[in-house]
Amino acid sequence: MAVKDRIKYTLRLRLFLFLIVLVITILLGALIILFVSGNITAGLKENEILIKNEYSLILKNTVGLYDNLAAEAVAFSRSISMRIESNLREKNLTVNDLN
Repeated sequence: MAVKDRIKYTLRLRLFLFLIVLVITILLGALIILFVSGNITAGLKENEILIKNEYSLILKNTVGLYDNLAAEAVAFSRSISMRIESNLREKNLTVNDLN
């Protein structure tokens, strides 16, 4: 068995992969330094303001929906009680007779 057969990766390929890893590491290090120092903010302040505005809008819509739902529930309960009263009057019954 020749030495060439035992070597999986050539020296040229290993050097290329090492250089790629080195460049990626240097770039990531530089980006981390820039993010930590505050030179690159990636629009965090603008996104925070946008999220707060969207949250307040969603909250207002949700409160409005629950207000409408509560009003509809009260109206529904009134209509049910009126129907029960009218059915009891038609059959000449009282509430005590329902037991």
